[in-house]
Amino acid sequence: MFRAIFLAFFGEYRGDAHPHESPAVMTLPLVALAALSLGGGFLPVPQWLAPMFPLAERHNESLVVISVAAGLAGIFLAWLFYLARPGLADALAGRLGWVYRTVLNKYYVDEVYGAVVVEPVVEGSRSVLWEGIDVEVIDAGVNGIGSRARGLGSILRRIQSGYIRSYAAWVLLGAVSALVALGIAGVRK
Repeated sequence: MFRAIFLAFFGEYRGDAHPHESPAVMTLPLVALAALSLGGGFLPVPQWLAPMFPLAERHNESLVVISVAAGLAGIFLAWLFYLARPGLADALAGRLGWVYRTVLNKYYVDEVYGAVVVEPVVEGSRSVLWEGIDVEVIDAGVNGIGSRARGLGSILRRIQSGYIRSYAAWVLLGAVSALVALGIAGVRK
């Protein structure tokens, strides 16, 4: 954090544009979060949660000393590398070689995760979900229903001629067919 503070607020300006304050829609939530962060330590949250989560407090001063010492060492190193001797960080990076590149690339965890998890999931999604299920099942079903409806429509449009006489003939044909069907069904009983 102090590296970011030293680079952002100390030394010469490194940007291209003129810096300005953010609008209130961005500043006010940050101010509210900062106030809650500063005041939140004074609230007795552990005592409020004690009925559900019993306190198992053990004070270990050595852990406090180690964590404070590590924080102060980090602040000192950030001051040394980025304020007192700015060229020291680049010289040390050049001297460390592959160790620096490994740490800079975060131990290549992102690359390994991308190759082992992300790429197989993306390729599986593309080949199975998109090309297999979406294209072959869903799209084929929808397109099949559409083509069947179009085919049925091309047959049924021949019935829709617009002439009243042909409609009357179809009604007569339907009535005669219904009477014949009823007559045949009545004979069987």
